Amino acid sequence: MKALIAGYDLELKFQRGIGYFSRSLVTALYELGYEVHLLTSAKYDKNRTIYTLNVLKKLTGTLQESFKRKLLPFKVLEIILKQKWIGDFIPFNPNMYDFDFDINLTHFKFVKGFVNIPHFYDYTHINDYLPFNRSLKLTLPTDYSLFISISPMNVVAPYPTVQVIHDLIPLKSTFIPDNPKIFLKRLKTALEKSKLVLCVSEFSRRECLEVFPEYEEKLVTIYQPAPIYEEEKKLALNEDVQNSLLQILNLKKGSFLFYVGVLEKRKNIKRLIEAFLSVYNKIKIPLVLAGPLGFGSDEFKQYLENKKYKNKVIYLGYVGNIEKLVLMKTSRAFVFPSLKEGFGLPVLEAMALGTPVLTSSVSSLPEVCGSAALYVNPLKVSEIAEGLVEITTNETLNSKLSLAGMERAKMFSFKNFKEKLIKAIQSV
Repeated sequence: MKALIAGYDLELKFQRGIGYFSRSLVTALYELGYEVHLLTSAKYDKNRTIYTLNVLKKLTGTLQESFKRKLLPFKVLEIILKQKWIGDFIPFNPNMYDFDFDINLTHFKFVKGFVNIPHFYDYTHINDYLPFNRSLKLTLPTDYSLFISISPMNVVAPYPTVQVIHDLIPLKSTFIPDNPKIFLKRLKTALEKSKLVLCVSEFSRRECLEVFPEYEEKLVTIYQPAPIYEEEKKLALNEDVQNSLLQILNLKKGSFLFYVGVLEKRKNIKRLIEAFLSVYNKIKIPLVLAGPLGFGSDEFKQYLENKKYKNKVIYLGYVGNIEKLVLMKTSRAFVFPSLKEGFGLPVLEAMALGTPVLTSSVSSLPEVCGSAALYVNPLKVSEIAEGLVEITTNETLNSKLSLAGMERAKMFSFKNFKEKLIKAIQSV
């Protein structure tokens, strides 16, 4: 049995939750007996060693390529005229490369080959914006039991197809820049052309059914596992590692609130900061924010840059996985009052580490956290503020949430993910 996995996120330098889903998927399929290949879009080279290296650099984010604008008209014409997109198979021996230095790449040892089409994901993006509604048709160099796209793509393959839907945020929210028409085109292809569509939460599945009720039988909910490797967890729990990082950042264990994720409008950062500042004199510990700035960050940038808030609101920018987990584990509480999520991996990570969680009472977050979190209305600054005081000062609540969170996180194990996956794909 062979499976080909495709998706834009495979080649992103900074992986999102979709990237972690793909790593879990590769590992699970390998353990289920599949020979796993990845669909890539690296630059061609007649030397196979260089060609393979181009693919690996593309997948690890060390090689970023894009079309030159002046060539765009020719690429559009190519898309219109081209009937099939033929993949070039590159066999892969993971033993020839060392991936253990980066824990996010260890799943590569389960990959046996790549199907490469230079700039293919760029072509799919361009095709999405063309006025006609035509999917790109793949011609693959070998037979596959499954073709799996880790997010909706307007692509058709000649094999049983599974697509994954993480959320419908581009169709349901006004506070992100994504083009809803483009997303709808991808979503329609995913539902119409696929044998099976996996949704990462029941909330996302219900939202999908609100738009496309006719595809109910194709939609299956499959929870992704907690995105923490055991090696990472051991480091995050190591007191020497904790003390070293906290000393560098001038933080004290248990004496700061922590948020990690893209700092954007959808994550409700402005209300979080305003709520925190309104009760700072009561809690008297800093709010530490980690992650890249995203859409809508102009509305709260002043709090990150103004020296007036320097010791109250601490912005770290992007942090690596180990740093993130150490900060989660050593914080007083993890705060995540997001306005909209398809799943909510950060709250699951925090619960798995035994860190008390404050989060929103909307979207998928109650489904993930159950009774193991303190919920607030994300639209009410006063309610967020009250929650911050409660989760900072109430020792009994903190202990309760810590224990409940670790127990809740066990539901989202890799074992459960694999069992649900095999049950789902047996129907394809």
